[in-house]
Amino acid sequence: MRPLRQVGDSCLLYSAAMLLDETPARLIKELGHDGKRQPWEGNTTMMNYHIEEIVDIALKRGLALIEISARPANRNVDNAPGILVWSPEKSDARFLDYITTYPSIIICYTPQGGKHAVACDMEKIYDPRGKILDYESFFRKYVVESAWIMMKVA
Repeated sequence: MRPLRQVGDSCLLYSAAMLLDETPARLIKELGHDGKRQPWEGNTTMMNYHIEEIVDIALKRGLALIEISARPANRNVDNAPGILVWSPEKSDARFLDYITTYPSIIICYTPQGGKHAVACDMEKIYDPRGKILDYESFFRKYVVESAWIMMKVA
């Protein structure tokens, strides 16, 4: 994986570029926007990139991105605390097994609480803010939500 350093607030774009071995400029061209756009005409809210856009451009390359939750839980009401499907230890081991078996984009939260995306090549974590981390350092610093593992579509 070739490390890239993000420009602006575009961690998902740069993580996708690292995962897909593309330039951010190429992905911007394919997506048709630079991450600073209105989601639809008449809406004044600005929107950045969304993982589903990355799923679409990966599929065009014959690659699937499959979401793996870090700690899956059953919830019967939105925003209610969930009941973990497995123990924290089993969930963590399962998650680590996936990210060490498949290249991925990991969605996480920074120590300040902001949402962030990084790329993983099955050995190291590539933070588009300019750092390459081992797993231990990464898991100490970030709270992980999910990984989008990449595999070829049959």
